[in-house]
Amino acid sequence: MVNFAEALNTKSNSIERPPLIPIGTYSAIVTKVPAIETIGDGKWDVLDFQLRLQAPQDDVDTEALAEYGGLGPQSVLRHRFMFAKDDEAAFKRTLFNLKNFLTKHLLIEEGPETELKELINNSVNCQCLVYVKWRADKNDAELFYNEVGKTAPIE
Repeated sequence: MVNFAEALNTKSNSIERPPLIPIGTYSAIVTKVPAIETIGDGKWDVLDFQLRLQAPQDDVDTEALAEYGGLGPQSVLRHRFMFAKDDEAAFKRTLFNLKNFLTKHLLIEEGPETELKELINNSVNCQCLVYVKWRADKNDAELFYNEVGKTAPIE
């Protein structure tokens, strides 16, 4: 078991960045209903889906995944939809992409009277495929982060 009090005695220059989740495709599940948040001095509304990776697909390096520590509760990625309040065309594109994610990738059924908020509320425990990629930090080209590259339905 890890002990934080003992970790405080670690020499800071001996701490190295742990490996990232390996690039590739994983099955994933939506873990909770996303909340709407406003960021950027009120210029953006964002909706973040928490996707917990469940199983690697054939394109994932299993040795690298073992080095990462395998998939578990820590293997959660954010799938963000950003709605620009001052750009109607961009807003409509993001709205379409959100609907596509919910109905085509998570396979949530919709009817003629189904509202978007109902689809969002029904997303919990729905599954899809997630392609994980690495994104370089814009301030440090040697620092990378995991990111959802694209999603697809599980067939």
